Amino acid sequence: MDQAGLVPFLILPLIGGYAFSITWTASLYNSAREDGQRIYFRAAFYGVFLTLCAICIHIILLNYSAGYSRLLATASEAIGAAGVVPEMWSTVAIVAILFISFMLGPLASHALNLLNVIIPSWNKYQLLQAIKHDELEELIYHSVKYEKPLLVTLDSGKVYVGWAVVAPNPLAAVKHIKMLPLLGGYRNKDTQQVEFTTNYHEIITSIEQESDLDHLTLDDFFVILPTKNIILVHGFDITAYNKFSTRGDEEPTDEADLSG
Repeated sequence: MDQAGLVPFLILPLIGGYAFSITWTASLYNSAREDGQRIYFRAAFYGVFLTLCAICIHIILLNYSAGYSRLLATASEAIGAAGVVPEMWSTVAIVAILFISFMLGPLASHALNLLNVIIPSWNKYQLLQAIKHDELEELIYHSVKYEKPLLVTLDSGKVYVGWAVVAPNPLAAVKHIKMLPLLGGYRNKDTQQVEFTTNYHEIITSIEQESDLDHLTLDDFFVILPTKNIILVHGFDITAYNKFSTRGDEEPTDEADLSG
């Protein structure tokens, strides 16, 4: 085999790099948020890295593994180079390196994924790294983890205050927010001030106390808010709202009622 015959084998590190990028959890979290071209660059980057690792493995095996040397000698004989002692950078050796880089893709990624089982906090860290450049996903994660309410304003003017109940999916960008509402209302078109009209917390609490509402469950109150319709999201604290808001003649929200 001459060097021109190596060209088809050059695709192997790229395939290995692509397999690594979509199998290793940390890379998969980021790949899910990237377009096609960036994924190709990521696969090429990992392919180069795997090739360098494969070269190191090849050097070690060639010097310390008689079985590996015999395998290369057999391959050399198969392509018509019988009797030739395998050299470090022979054509057969280069093909072996490319095959090793190909196999390293899925093998190394699965090995790294074992860290998620051994060290659960590592998987959490990878998720945080994946969403750190998306402020909306960070807000949702913070709301779920710390049970902090969010105030969401839609392009229709409707406003919801409530808890996000589903953490960001690490394999896809956020397309909607699932919330258990605490309050509902709208923004005044003239002043843009929030005016609450519905106390969902009071209604939900009544379910447990009034028999004629026992057919309702929390599932009946979840709202799904598409991100394409959201114009503003921020944290919300009912105590601070009651203390600092100016709502004209509107009665202040009963803080005790909202605390359950």
